[in-house]
Amino acid sequence: MNDSYIHLTNFSVQKYHSDFSKQHIGNEVSFDDFQDALNSSSKTNYIKVKDIYNKIADIVKITFKCVKDTINTQNRKHSFEIFGFDFIVDKDVNVFLLEVNTNPGLELSSPLITKLVPRMIDDALRLSVDLLFPNETEKDKNKTYNSKFPVDNYSNSENMYDFLGNINEK
Repeated sequence: MNDSYIHLTNFSVQKYHSDFSKQHIGNEVSFDDFQDALNSSSKTNYIKVKDIYNKIADIVKITFKCVKDTINTQNRKHSFEIFGFDFIVDKDVNVFLLEVNTNPGLELSSPLITKLVPRMIDDALRLSVDLLFPNETEKDKNKTYNSKFPVDNYSNSENMYDFLGNINEK
Protein backbone atom coordinates (compact mmCIF):
# COMPACT_ATOMS: atom_id res chain seq x y z
CA MET A 1 0.00 0.00 0.00
CA ASN A 2 3.02 2.30 0.27
CA ASP A 3 3.73 2.22 -3.46
CA SER A 4 1.37 4.61 -5.25
CA TYR A 5 2.47 3.24 -8.65
CA ILE A 6 0.89 -0.14 -8.00
CA HIS A 7 -2.37 0.20 -9.82
CA LEU A 8 -3.09 -2.45 -12.38
CA THR A 9 -4.37 -0.40 -15.26
CA ASN A 10 -4.09 3.29 -14.58
CA PHE A 11 -1.86 4.73 -17.29
CA SER A 12 -2.10 8.19 -15.72
CA VAL A 13 -0.38 6.87 -12.59
CA GLN A 14 2.01 4.35 -14.12
CA LYS A 15 3.55 6.72 -16.70
CA TYR A 16 5.57 8.49 -13.99
CA HIS A 17 7.30 5.32 -12.72
CA SER A 18 10.95 4.85 -13.69
CA ASP A 19 10.22 1.37 -15.12
CA PHE A 20 7.38 2.59 -17.32
CA SER A 21 7.81 1.54 -20.97
CA LYS A 22 10.96 -0.49 -20.27
CA GLN A 23 9.43 -3.65 -21.75
CA HIS A 24 6.94 -2.14 -24.21
CA ILE A 25 6.20 1.45 -25.17
CA GLY A 26 3.28 2.58 -23.05
CA ASN A 27 3.27 -0.78 -21.24
CA GLU A 28 0.89 -1.98 -23.95
CA VAL A 29 1.20 -4.82 -26.44
CA SER A 30 -0.79 -5.74 -29.51
CA PHE A 31 -2.62 -9.05 -29.74
CA ASP A 32 0.10 -10.27 -32.13
CA ASP A 33 2.88 -9.40 -29.69
CA PHE A 34 0.92 -10.98 -26.84
CA GLN A 35 0.49 -14.16 -28.91
CA ASP A 36 4.23 -14.20 -29.64
CA ALA A 37 4.95 -13.93 -25.91
CA LEU A 38 2.55 -16.78 -25.15
CA ASN A 39 4.10 -18.92 -27.90
CA SER A 40 7.62 -18.35 -26.57
CA SER A 41 6.85 -19.90 -23.19
CA SER A 42 6.51 -23.65 -22.76
CA LYS A 43 3.85 -23.01 -20.08
CA THR A 44 1.60 -20.91 -22.32
CA ASN A 45 2.45 -21.91 -25.88
CA TYR A 46 -0.91 -23.70 -26.24
CA ILE A 47 -2.92 -20.57 -25.39
CA LYS A 48 -4.46 -18.59 -28.23
CA VAL A 49 -5.12 -14.87 -27.87
CA LYS A 50 -8.32 -15.40 -29.88
CA ASP A 51 -9.66 -17.52 -26.98
CA ILE A 52 -8.83 -14.74 -24.51
CA TYR A 53 -10.40 -12.18 -26.85
CA ASN A 54 -13.59 -14.29 -27.03
CA LYS A 55 -13.73 -14.43 -23.21
CA ILE A 56 -13.35 -10.64 -23.10
CA ALA A 57 -16.14 -10.24 -25.67
CA ASP A 58 -18.41 -12.49 -23.60
CA ILE A 59 -17.76 -10.42 -20.46
CA VAL A 60 -18.47 -7.18 -22.35
CA LYS A 61 -21.77 -8.61 -23.63
CA ILE A 62 -22.78 -9.83 -20.17
CA THR A 63 -21.87 -6.47 -18.64
CA PHE A 64 -24.02 -4.56 -21.11
CA LYS A 65 -26.92 -6.99 -20.66
CA CYS A 66 -26.73 -6.38 -16.90
CA VAL A 67 -26.95 -2.59 -17.20
CA LYS A 68 -28.80 -2.04 -20.47
CA ASP A 69 -31.92 -0.79 -18.69
CA THR A 70 -29.94 1.77 -16.68
CA ILE A 71 -27.76 3.29 -19.38
CA ASN A 72 -30.34 5.47 -21.15
CA THR A 73 -33.03 5.98 -18.53
CA GLN A 74 -34.23 9.21 -20.21
CA ASN A 75 -34.76 7.25 -23.44
CA ARG A 76 -32.81 9.83 -25.44
CA LYS A 77 -32.71 9.07 -29.13
CA HIS A 78 -29.57 9.39 -31.21
CA SER A 79 -27.05 9.30 -28.40
CA PHE A 80 -24.07 7.08 -27.74
CA GLU A 81 -21.24 6.66 -25.29
CA ILE A 82 -17.84 5.02 -25.43
CA PHE A 83 -16.93 2.82 -22.48
CA GLY A 84 -13.46 1.67 -21.45
CA PHE A 85 -13.16 -1.88 -20.12
CA ASP A 86 -10.12 -2.92 -18.06
CA PHE A 87 -9.31 -6.62 -17.81
CA ILE A 88 -6.65 -8.77 -16.26
CA VAL A 89 -5.66 -12.26 -17.36
CA ASP A 90 -4.19 -14.56 -14.74
CA LYS A 91 -1.60 -17.30 -15.20
CA ASP A 92 -4.37 -19.86 -15.80
CA VAL A 93 -5.82 -17.68 -18.58
CA ASN A 94 -8.88 -16.71 -16.59
CA VAL A 95 -10.13 -13.29 -17.66
CA PHE A 96 -11.37 -10.89 -15.00
CA LEU A 97 -13.15 -7.59 -15.46
CA LEU A 98 -11.52 -4.97 -13.26
CA GLU A 99 -13.61 -1.92 -14.07
CA VAL A 100 -15.66 -0.15 -16.69
CA ASN A 101 -15.07 3.54 -17.31
CA THR A 102 -17.43 6.01 -18.88
CA ASN A 103 -15.59 8.53 -21.00
CA PRO A 104 -12.27 6.67 -20.89
CA GLY A 105 -9.04 8.52 -21.52
CA LEU A 106 -8.29 8.70 -25.22
CA GLU A 107 -4.74 10.01 -24.93
CA LEU A 108 -2.58 8.85 -27.83
CA SER A 109 -0.03 7.45 -25.41
CA SER A 110 1.80 4.89 -27.52
CA PRO A 111 2.15 3.76 -31.14
CA LEU A 112 -0.42 1.01 -30.50
CA ILE A 113 -2.99 3.35 -28.97
CA THR A 114 -2.29 5.93 -31.70
CA LYS A 115 -3.53 3.32 -34.20
CA LEU A 116 -6.46 2.03 -32.18
CA VAL A 117 -8.14 5.20 -30.88
CA PRO A 118 -8.80 6.92 -34.24
CA ARG A 119 -10.19 3.65 -35.65
CA MET A 120 -12.32 3.07 -32.54
CA ILE A 121 -13.80 6.57 -32.83
CA ASP A 122 -14.33 6.18 -36.58
CA ASP A 123 -16.14 2.87 -36.04
CA ALA A 124 -18.23 4.30 -33.18
CA LEU A 125 -19.32 7.17 -35.43
CA ARG A 126 -20.20 4.70 -38.20
CA LEU A 127 -22.60 3.00 -35.76
CA SER A 128 -24.15 6.23 -34.55
CA VAL A 129 -23.81 9.50 -36.48
CA ASP A 130 -23.42 7.88 -39.92
CA LEU A 131 -26.75 6.09 -39.46
CA LEU A 132 -28.47 9.46 -39.13
CA PHE A 133 -26.36 11.33 -41.69
CA PRO A 134 -25.13 8.71 -44.14
CA ASN A 135 -22.34 9.61 -46.51
CA GLU A 136 -22.34 8.47 -50.13
CA THR A 137 -20.85 5.07 -49.25
CA GLU A 138 -23.59 4.31 -46.71
CA LYS A 139 -26.29 5.50 -49.13
CA ASP A 140 -25.06 3.20 -51.90
CA LYS A 141 -25.50 -0.39 -50.69
CA ASN A 142 -23.19 -1.61 -53.48
CA LYS A 143 -20.25 0.32 -52.04
CA THR A 144 -18.17 -0.87 -49.11
CA TYR A 145 -17.04 1.54 -46.42
CA ASN A 146 -13.29 1.55 -45.91
CA SER A 147 -11.89 3.19 -42.80
CA LYS A 148 -9.05 5.64 -43.26
CA PHE A 149 -7.53 4.31 -40.02
CA PRO A 150 -5.99 0.88 -40.64
CA VAL A 151 -5.44 -1.48 -37.72
CA ASP A 152 -3.48 -4.72 -37.91
CA ASN A 153 -5.69 -7.83 -38.26
CA TYR A 154 -8.85 -5.86 -39.13
CA SER A 155 -10.02 -5.26 -42.64
CA ASN A 156 -10.69 -1.61 -43.37
CA SER A 157 -14.34 -2.48 -44.01
CA GLU A 158 -14.79 -4.30 -40.69
CA ASN A 159 -16.16 -2.46 -37.69
CA MET A 160 -14.17 -3.14 -34.52
CA TYR A 161 -17.42 -3.31 -32.55
CA ASP A 162 -18.75 -6.21 -34.62
CA PHE A 163 -17.44 -8.67 -32.02
CA LEU A 164 -20.27 -7.56 -29.75
CA GLY A 165 -22.94 -8.61 -32.19
CA ASN A 166 -26.37 -7.62 -31.01
CA ILE A 167 -26.26 -7.46 -27.22
CA ASN A 168 -30.02 -7.84 -27.15
CA GLU A 169 -29.74 -11.38 -28.56
CA LYS A 170 -30.39 -14.13 -26.07
